[in-house]
Amino acid sequence: RIILMEFESIWLLHTYTPNNGKSDKSFKRREDWESKLQLFLQELQKFSSKSLVYMGDLNIAPNDVDLSDPDWFRNAHQEPLDERNRGQPGCTPGERQNFQELLKAGNLFDAFRKKNPAPPTDSKSPVPDIKGPYYSWRGNDSAQYGVTGRFFGKGMRIDHALISEELNPRLEECKLLGHGVDRIGFMGSDHCPIFLRLSEQQKEGGN
Repeated sequence: RIILMEFESIWLLHTYTPNNGKSDKSFKRREDWESKLQLFLQELQKFSSKSLVYMGDLNIAPNDVDLSDPDWFRNAHQEPLDERNRGQPGCTPGERQNFQELLKAGNLFDAFRKKNPAPPTDSKSPVPDIKGPYYSWRGNDSAQYGVTGRFFGKGMRIDHALISEELNPRLEECKLLGHGVDRIGFMGSDHCPIFLRLSEQQKEGGN
């Protein structure tokens, strides 16, 4: 899914990024998507001087701090996958590298992480509390099947608000609107909304 809207001072892009999956076919689909998206972002900057706000389910937890259980996620699906695609889809080495290349191609930064810095590496809790508003995706308890799903109680931050570097002075707020193992604020989904607030653009010569 791709939506692109033009406003007075910005472009607003919303996409659903295909899941990396677990097969050669799905790996290729994701790589093709990433390369075409990076090219699009580069071409958009040539076409227009307007800044970009890019939001959506990008299916990538950029760093371990974006996972409730980093070791558990990283150690999933280890064989017989190649190194770039080892681990749970959404946090594999290849996906993380592509995310950094995406930021560079679009001259973008992660608005949520800018406003919600990661815990220090020497913190007693190296990842944010699973109960807090830090993970945009939460595992289902599979209660309708009478069992607890293996992802229950786990979370990933895979929905993002990426904005152009020149919008940094206008960034006021960015937060996730869902929290808790029971997915409060998720409105029936396994993903919660993400909220972004930018200040109004200053008029030339204005205050």
